[in-house]
Amino acid sequence: GNTFAGCIARDLGTVLTLVGCVVRDGKADGVHVHSAATCVMHGSDIVRNQSANIIARDENTSVTLRQCQVFEGSAGGVEVMHKAVVVMHANFLSRNTLNAIEVGGSSRASLTNNRIWDGGACGAFIHTGSKATLEDNDIARNANDCVGVRDVGSDVVLRRNDIHDGGEEGLSVYNGASLLAEDNTIHGN
Repeated sequence: GNTFAGCIARDLGTVLTLVGCVVRDGKADGVHVHSAATCVMHGSDIVRNQSANIIARDENTSVTLRQCQVFEGSAGGVEVMHKAVVVMHANFLSRNTLNAIEVGGSSRASLTNNRIWDGGACGAFIHTGSKATLEDNDIARNANDCVGVRDVGSDVVLRRNDIHDGGEEGLSVYNGASLLAEDNTIHGN
C-alpha cells in the first residue's frame, strides 16, 4: 500500500482528474486534496484505505465525484473540512468504518442521486457551520443517524431523499443547527 495517500493534489491551480481508476489498500488516505487544489473523479473506485477514502480540506479546495464507489474506508468515506467544497452525483458509499460523508469546518456539499449505505456511524454528518444540500439520495442502514446536523451555523436542505433503516434517528438536528426537509420519505429508523 501507499504510505501517505494513493493520490494527492495540493496547491492553487493543481487539477487531478481520475477516470476509471482504482485507488485501494493504502496505508493512509486514498485521495487527499488540499491547499486550493481541484480533483475530479468519474467512474473510479476508492476502497479499503486505512484513513479516509477521500479527504478534501482547506479553503478553495474542490472535489467532484460522479459515478464512483467509495467503500470500506477505515476512518470514513468522504471527509470535507476547513472550507472545502464537494459535489457528489450518482455515487455509491458503503461500509465505511465511520461516517459515509462528513462535512465540517464551514465547508459546503451538494449530494444528488447517491446511495449512502451501511456506514459505521452517520450516513451524512454536517457540523461546525457547514452547509449541505442533499437531493434524491437513498440513505440507509447507517449505524447511527442517517443524517446528523450539529452546531450553530450548520444549515442543511433535504429534498426527495429516501432515509430509512438507520440504527438510530433518521434525522438528528441539535446544538443550534438548522435543517429544512421537503418531500422526503423517512421510515424504519
